Amino acid sequence: MKIRKQSYPCHASCAFTLVEALAVIVVVLLLVFLFMPRLSHDHGRSARMMQDVSQVRGLHRVMLMFSETNNGYFPGMNARGELLDDDTVANRYMLMLKDNYVVPAYLISPIDKRKKPWEQGPLTTANYSFALLNLSVNDSPRLDEWKDTQNANAIAISGRMYGKDSKGKMLCPWPRSNGEWIGSVGWNDNHVTFEATHDRLDTQYGDQSFENDNLFDTVGASMVYQGMDGIIDSESGQ
Repeated sequence: MKIRKQSYPCHASCAFTLVEALAVIVVVLLLVFLFMPRLSHDHGRSARMMQDVSQVRGLHRVMLMFSETNNGYFPGMNARGELLDDDTVANRYMLMLKDNYVVPAYLISPIDKRKKPWEQGPLTTANYSFALLNLSVNDSPRLDEWKDTQNANAIAISGRMYGKDSKGKMLCPWPRSNGEWIGSVGWNDNHVTFEATHDRLDTQYGDQSFENDNLFDTVGASMVYQGMDGIIDSESGQ
């Protein structure tokens, strides 16, 4: 006896029609086109942040290398631990450049598109992106940390902040929605963090500890971007 195979018709409810399949493909493609720019933007931002952190760590290593031939002191001090006549941020960077510890382009954050690598003549804020520790107060405990102390709680270099807008929001190179400063912070043991705040970091300089330290005032860290004691530089743009 032969057994006949019985076939059953495929109803519309058990499979996609060609039109439905095409509709799904169109929807998927639309979603891809909608979200790809945002994904690309987020990826690019993350990459720039990682590069910024890497450069701050690299610049702190340069300071450590400089200190090896300067009795442990960073650029801006002599081998006796005395401040140079010119201890401006620009001159401290210039000392690193002149001794070939760093190339000019490395002084510029990947977010600072308008800055240009130094070539010759005076070094200005147009040629570098990062703030250095304020050395202008002679009896400040900060001076105890402008050398190779390996202090994990002392900040030596950071991203910059260049003022506030009319609404009191911090102005810094990194785009942000909440008006807060964000940027890289390089500590004296050569670890680097990318912070979303400028005034809630715990620090220690010499024997003095500072809770909720503000990077850009005259107490504690006190980071300078321009001149000798210009806590916030006077630039109006990038």
